[in-house]
Amino acid sequence: MFKNTLNLTRFYLLRNKNSAIIWLVSMTLLNFYVAFMYNNLYGTQAERDTMYVVMQNPAMVAMLGPTKLVDGLYTLPAMFSQQMLVICAIALGIMNILYVIKSTRKSEEDGQLEVISSLSIGRLSNLSATYLSMVVINIIIALVSGILLYVSGMQDITISSALTYTFTIGLVAIIYGFIAGVFAQLCQTSRMALILSSVILLLDYMIRAWQDINNVSPAFTPLGLGFHALPMVNLQALNLVILFIIALVFEVISLLLNKSRDHDSGILPTRDGKASASNLLRSPLTLILRLQRTTIIAWIVILFILGATYGSIFGDLDSFIDGNELLTQMFLRDGTNNLAQSFASIIIMIASIGVTFGSLTFIFKIVNEEKSDRIDLVYSKPISRYGYLKDYLVIAIILAIIYQLSFMLGLYIVQASVLATPLLFKDLLINAMLYLFPIYFFTGLGLLLIGIFPKGRVILYGIIIFFAYFVYFGSIMNVPQVLVDYSPFAIVPHYPVQSINWLPLLIMLGLGILTGILGFITYRKRDIKSN
Repeated sequence: MFKNTLNLTRFYLLRNKNSAIIWLVSMTLLNFYVAFMYNNLYGTQAERDTMYVVMQNPAMVAMLGPTKLVDGLYTLPAMFSQQMLVICAIALGIMNILYVIKSTRKSEEDGQLEVISSLSIGRLSNLSATYLSMVVINIIIALVSGILLYVSGMQDITISSALTYTFTIGLVAIIYGFIAGVFAQLCQTSRMALILSSVILLLDYMIRAWQDINNVSPAFTPLGLGFHALPMVNLQALNLVILFIIALVFEVISLLLNKSRDHDSGILPTRDGKASASNLLRSPLTLILRLQRTTIIAWIVILFILGATYGSIFGDLDSFIDGNELLTQMFLRDGTNNLAQSFASIIIMIASIGVTFGSLTFIFKIVNEEKSDRIDLVYSKPISRYGYLKDYLVIAIILAIIYQLSFMLGLYIVQASVLATPLLFKDLLINAMLYLFPIYFFTGLGLLLIGIFPKGRVILYGIIIFFAYFVYFGSIMNVPQVLVDYSPFAIVPHYPVQSINWLPLLIMLGLGILTGILGFITYRKRDIKSN
């Protein structure tokens, strides 16, 4: 049953080393940098006490978790754990879900597992090797992150609390890898397995939020158990034991299901499709929308909820900023004393960076279709490459507007209910729409990459993160001003605090159009599945 599992594990670790390194660096630097910044932002107990009041806002409790005290004090590790544990557990959980689905159900669909199965391996070796390699990657991430977190110099942190924190995150995330393994056996397609696994993660987050808001105990979901293990406050070892048992249960269930199902099929019966497709599916554009509708709806809902969550903070803005010089530099750097307006501009900019990722992820779907050979079915019809890529672009352009509106509406509705003098709808709308210029600029760069170097998508994501970092933290990190001034997101004025200068915006849009045109030309000329 498990023959050559270790050899296969070694193979999977080598095959996925690049993506594993990216996740390792991302998670490690995220924790290290936030810990380093917290030392500067909340170095005194007075600053932490102010933040303690802000974090008791029900919206913040729902988003991150309830506040916890150590000997009656809101210590830096307690604050860090409250604000980072759930976020990091979700991020690492997504990594594990993607990893397990790719190595199991997706590998079956692409025919890779059939080649591996022709070798001398056991029936359960592939799934076992996937789990072992996933656990090894999570252990390495937890270990490195914990050590760097300890050396970040955070006040009151110990090596044991740092490692307990990171390994708690890893344990929660591993459970979602095992849950993904269960759905990989139940579902007929990798896409459905991915959707259901993500839905369970979202439900866990929502249940934890409901329990924390209503102070319902004990926690019974992985995220709830992980948060209330309180690794940096007062470790609840029983929660970790329960998490370990949950992980074992899902692992055993998935192995039993894998043992009893046929290759390239799911245990759950498939629903019979319609005898004939809708006339709306006759065009590539409507087909693309039909295939991506779940992802699109998820983005719209998440952005609206995120906007509403940030909107709820406006009622506590004065407490949030009061007496903290670094936060004042970050949120009152436009030469104005209108804290609400300045804060709204910064938040909309952050959301726009997320929307940029959403738009790029959408147009890069055409590369995924190419890698999986499904695009051959499209081009076997009288459909041009220009036309098909154009359909993706048109949808991405419209989605960017919808995404911006979704976030802005959530922000406007909630801030209007908590501020005595709400921000004007017109001002927020114009502010959100102005950020379409950098979004479309990066969309043009994405089209160029599709045409000349499809594998370079990660590079573009890295460039966006690079610019976003300097725009957001440039005012407090003393970085060269030129890096801030020439960021596409910094070119956009914080309306109405700043006046609109249309020339740089139009130049940026023109560059986006130019690179987009070059992307269309090079995509038309290159061979499918090649640079």
